[in-house]
Amino acid sequence: MDNIVMIMAGDLIDNTIGVKFGLATLTAAAFGQICSDVSGIAFGGVIEATATRLGLPIPAFTSQQRLLPRVKLYGTFGMICGVIIGCLLGMTSLLFLDLEAAERAKKETELTTIIETVIEHGHNVINAERASMFLLDRKGHNLWTKVATGTNNCYTIKVNENSGFVGLCAMTGRPLVVDDAYKYQEYFNSESDKKLDFRTKSVMCWPVFERDQQDRNHVLNQHNTLDLTTVSPASAKTVVMSSHTQNSPPPPKLIAVIEIINKRNDELFTQNDQMLCEMLAYHVAIFMRNHKG
Repeated sequence: MDNIVMIMAGDLIDNTIGVKFGLATLTAAAFGQICSDVSGIAFGGVIEATATRLGLPIPAFTSQQRLLPRVKLYGTFGMICGVIIGCLLGMTSLLFLDLEAAERAKKETELTTIIETVIEHGHNVINAERASMFLLDRKGHNLWTKVATGTNNCYTIKVNENSGFVGLCAMTGRPLVVDDAYKYQEYFNSESDKKLDFRTKSVMCWPVFERDQQDRNHVLNQHNTLDLTTVSPASAKTVVMSSHTQNSPPPPKLIAVIEIINKRNDELFTQNDQMLCEMLAYHVAIFMRNHKG
């Protein structure tokens, strides 16, 4: 009984308070043990009372017999077997629990915090109206984000990994800077502006690679921003193919794309802004590696 209480209470604490405050799983288990001990004190006589009601026989030993070594040995052995069987029965509750749920929730909370912190600072440093960070989901073939600074709401946004400015940046692995998004209707969907009552003007997208590959000497074409006047959606894959020859090192593994929208005061993104965005991508790669590690 105590084991069931400890496991169930520990799992509940791990999935609620543990996720919110970032408590370690062992800390949640310790709190579960406290709940188990308290319940043992509060309901310790319930099992004995139930056995009495059921009329289960009580060993009729005299006080002298209870002091015999053999009786003590058998009594101790019986208690050990009872504890082991009780713990094993209590552990069966693990078969019905999602043991990875708390860990997933904690990682998601950490990831959201990383994104919010990094992007909020980048949003202010670059002096832009909005900023987002899209994470690449290779299994789902899309890019998603939960952060969009400059809006009243924060919700999950998903885009196809091959569509839009963000998708083009992800596909080619190269940064891009756009002075007027409406000039490139093949990449830009103005419907989102209509829904949000917003006007997208300048856009800057920057790829984020795994930390070991984010170094300037290992990321190909990192400083060569895409020229959208010479690239079409159909030829985007050609850009990727031409970037890597047979003898060149394997392409870096992209994990995210940073998107900065609308430089304030109707200005355009400068070379200095691009350097800041590159620095931001570098630090995001470090945070992401620590998050996975």
